This record gives sequence, structure tokens and C-alpha cells, in this order.
Amino acid sequence: MAIGDINAEAADRLADELGEAAIGVEFDAEDVSSVERLVEAAVEHFGQLDILHNNAANLSPEHFSRDTHPVDIDFEVWDKTFAVNVRGYLAGCKYAIPHMLSRGGGAIVNTASVSGMLGDLTYVAYGSSKAAIVGLTRYVATAYGKRGIRCNAINPGPIRSAASDANIESDLSDVYAEATLVGRWGEPAEIAAAVAWLASDDAAYVTGAVIDVDGGMLSHLPYVSDLLREQTGSLAAS
Repeated sequence: MAIGDINAEAADRLADELGEAAIGVEFDAEDVSSVERLVEAAVEHFGQLDILHNNAANLSPEHFSRDTHPVDIDFEVWDKTFAVNVRGYLAGCKYAIPHMLSRGGGAIVNTASVSGMLGDLTYVAYGSSKAAIVGLTRYVATAYGKRGIRCNAINPGPIRSAASDANIESDLSDVYAEATLVGRWGEPAEIAAAVAWLASDDAAYVTGAVIDVDGGMLSHLPYVSDLLREQTGSLAAS
């Protein structure tokens, strides 16, 4: 496993924890040549490439706080968001697919987001970029399915992480949790489990799919969250 991260120390630290089965590689998803080097480093070290997990986004608070509305967003913020979130994924596919084809196939999993499926009050660039990833996923699946390459996407809901803690105000935490049917934020390990399944042979008949890993956030009408909150309050008082 080649672990790519803009934070080289973090990539190396995780690789050390996993042992000889992993290497850490510093890369920047905004730089397509860096993405190419990541792919080639994996092939050089392991001799082949079977799985690609595109999982990158510019979530730095300095950038994310400027991702606002269609009227007042700076084009620089829009362009940088798409450069990382979409062009970086395309680069991953562009450089990984030839290696997969040489072995007769492979599996690609793209991390999208529930933000790419429905509108929100802010983060127009982030949400639009995640919608583009869904489209890219289906195009790759269509173009290479008969040549042995599967491509799927997952839509994480609210997931507890350092990035979410930095970008989501604490008083909104409960709002996000109540919008799910399980009443809580998800954990990174729950996303990893979905990715591992899609990349495995157990999902050999799944391609072009977009799977919501969101605690049921997208499965209900908007007013249901309020109704469930009222019902929970009534049950607690009875």
C-alpha cells in the first residue's frame, strides 16, 4: 500500500505502523505531476497497481472559510477547490488506469460527499466539486468496465475528524448529528470499511455505484429531522 499525503511525516508515520506492506509518499493532489509520481512510486515499490483510492480535498480552514456563495466567492477559491478535488482525482485515474489495464483490471474508489448530492447554504465550490466526482466516477466506470476496471464512489456524511473539528462550528455539531437517522457523527473507520469492501472481490459485481455512508442523512425528507426531534423529546418526557 502506498500512502500519499501532503504531510510527508504523517504518511511515513502510518506506513511505519503498517510495516513492510506500506510506504509513505509525499504528494500534492493539486499538482498532477506529483500525483503521477505517487502512482509510479507505488508501482516501482510493489511491482503492480490493483487499487486506487482517490481521497483528497482542500479542507484547510483558511481556504474553506472563503468557499461561500455564487455571488461573492473568489474565482481563485473555486479554481483551487476543483484543482485539488476533481483534477487531482482525474490525474489519479489517468496515471493508474494504464497500470491496471496491463494486469487485466483493478478497482478505483472515489471519495465524494453528501454535499455533492444536495444544495447547502454555503461551500458552493466544495459541493460542486463533489458532484463532479460523482460524474467522473460514472464516466470511468463506463469507459473501462468491459476492460476489467471497476470504479465506484462513496458519499460520506458528517464524519468526525480533525478537518471537521476545524471547519464546523461546535454549536452546529448537534444539528449535523440530528440530520442523520442514527443520531451521531460517523467515524473514519466506518468510511474505510466501505472503501475496503468496494475495492475487494466481494464487490466484483458493483461498478458505477455511488454509495451513501451517511447514517441515513440523505434517505429522508428534510422535515423528518424536526419530527424525530419532537418525538424524542416527547418520549423523554413521558
